Amino acid sequence: MSKRIIKVSAVLLLGFFLTALSAYFSIFLYVDYQLGKRSDTTAYDSCHKVWAARGIYQKEGGVGRNSVASVARAFALGGSGVEIDIYFMPAEGVFIVSHGHPDKNGNNLTLKAMFESVGVSGEGYFWLDYKNLGDLTAAQTVQAIKRLSAISSEGGLRERLYIEGVNPLMLTDYRQAGFRTILDAQLPPDNWPVTHFVTSIYKAAYYFGDHTVLGMPYGTLDEPVYGPETRELLGTLPVFLYHVPDNRALLQGLVSNKAVRALLVGRDVSVARFDINICSDE
Repeated sequence: MSKRIIKVSAVLLLGFFLTALSAYFSIFLYVDYQLGKRSDTTAYDSCHKVWAARGIYQKEGGVGRNSVASVARAFALGGSGVEIDIYFMPAEGVFIVSHGHPDKNGNNLTLKAMFESVGVSGEGYFWLDYKNLGDLTAAQTVQAIKRLSAISSEGGLRERLYIEGVNPLMLTDYRQAGFRTILDAQLPPDNWPVTHFVTSIYKAAYYFGDHTVLGMPYGTLDEPVYGPETRELLGTLPVFLYHVPDNRALLQGLVSNKAVRALLVGRDVSVARFDINICSDE
């Protein structure tokens, strides 16, 4: 290879790199500018920010997680919202409530039954952790949206649903159908070198998908995901947090953060921390 060809190749490579870098900054500057102008009117915004993960359950007391009883108990104890795990079953055309794989024998609680028991007649919110969102085909997604629309059409329930998924493109189908969505951001810990880049990618996916809130795990007390740098990068973008350590000082600080709209305390534990809020009359 001649020196001339090497020199031309180097110039072209440098030009490509500079163009890509310019495009990168242009896109994210544009996203930041647009998000700064966005008027947030749809995301949950209450003084009661602590919700219940899979309800308030008790293994030895006969109240299982993701059950009608656990969800009813959470609402009765003062929770404004409950996170539950769901699957869509294309063959049956139904949503079922389950954290693990659905029961092959068909002994599954349907989302319709859950809503009829504790949804339609109440005022509580539902955070739907959609386990197989990304596994469905385009046709099955259309089928699922029609089903979810049908079972949430009464009692203002549709406006109290938040659908969580890690696939921003497939989640957008639900957003375009009028549902509120939680884009689950798999961010690295706050102090990692790539945090800024990954957070910027999720902000762009959040903006272009027009999602309602950004969801993410809090991390640990020693190595938080939603730490100072990430908070600064996200600004006022509405956030739902899960796996938040059960630390009262931390929880009080988070509920005082305007960007944090809802949070789930602990991981694979059932705790009711609904007394931690920013309601002036309580």
